[in-house]
Amino acid sequence: MNLTEFWQIIDALPSKLSVEKRMEKLGGIVSKLSVSEYRDFLTCFDELKQSIAEREDLVNAAYLANEQCLSLDVFDYFCYWLIGNGGDVFRQAMNNPDSIVDLMCLHGGPQFEEFGTAISMGPEIDFSNAPPNPCSIRKSLWPRERQKERLPRLFSYSQV
Repeated sequence: MNLTEFWQIIDALPSKLSVEKRMEKLGGIVSKLSVSEYRDFLTCFDELKQSIAEREDLVNAAYLANEQCLSLDVFDYFCYWLIGNGGDVFRQAMNNPDSIVDLMCLHGGPQFEEFGTAISMGPEIDFSNAPPNPCSIRKSLWPRERQKERLPRLFSYSQV
């Protein structure tokens, strides 16, 4: 499975369904993947999550979007939200992190813990020999003035 196939799975989830129904559907899809396909699915997910963690602007966007709170769990849920809302939403945020304000109005959020639960429904995989998950927040938060300058809409939103 490559990123295109990963996004086809995520983008095939009808956005008009409730979160519960969408995540039920996703859980059903990943549960039917072979072990190899599921491992590839998780690799694609980890790569996307890492691409968020490596971007200073997105780490700061996650902080502002989450009411100036950014624990590791909150960051995970933010990544689930960006990825779980589909390829277009993800690419829009990657191209313009300040647009996350628009995404929050359309898609709620910015947390989506249920996505993490749904993607864990795949076949059992032995991770005992796998390297540790490399994803970690590697960028630091900017001073408030820089946040205001670089992410003006999110900064204003977070001040409400």
